[in-house]
Amino acid sequence: MDDLPRSKIISDNPIGNGLDAFRASFSSACESANVSCTPDAFEQFGKKRLYSAISSNSFDFDRIKPLLKAALTDNPDDTLIWDRVYNATPWVYTTGALMNSSEYRHYIDQVLLRELGTLYIGLLLYEIYFGGVAGLEVASKTVFKKCKDGSNPLFSNGWSGWPAGAKEKDVLAWFRDLIPKLETFVEGLNSC
Repeated sequence: MDDLPRSKIISDNPIGNGLDAFRASFSSACESANVSCTPDAFEQFGKKRLYSAISSNSFDFDRIKPLLKAALTDNPDDTLIWDRVYNATPWVYTTGALMNSSEYRHYIDQVLLRELGTLYIGLLLYEIYFGGVAGLEVASKTVFKKCKDGSNPLFSNGWSGWPAGAKEKDVLAWFRDLIPKLETFVEGLNSC
């Protein structure tokens, strides 16, 4: 653990017997399957049985193996377990994930700082990043007007071809198709 707040949280909130029910359930499953109950025993159950136990075929079992091994050792180390949780958990937060309770509220700033970095309020990003580009506002309005023109416009009540679900792979493919079209519009401006 590389940051003091997380290590302090772990030391202030030890897991203690919190995994006893999990270990007992695992031990029972091992006995039922006639498998030696060791931290590596879950490998012998097979992915099909484990997938049905967690009810999700999209679950990344390999991602949690180190966590399971750390939790099933005879002398578990809280710091190691939480490191494994941290590595197995995607760092995506919503206000629902943090819950609106005083118990979690004091962690929100730390989470936001870690995920977003330093934020500046009141900056006009357009002026900061693009303010020095001569003619940009006129050019962007002209290009956007061209996007709305023609029998097959690029923009009409939304961008044409925008992928449903907006999955990263599909959005990137959509941009790969869109950029050459926009470049054509810009080239026409440069020749004027």
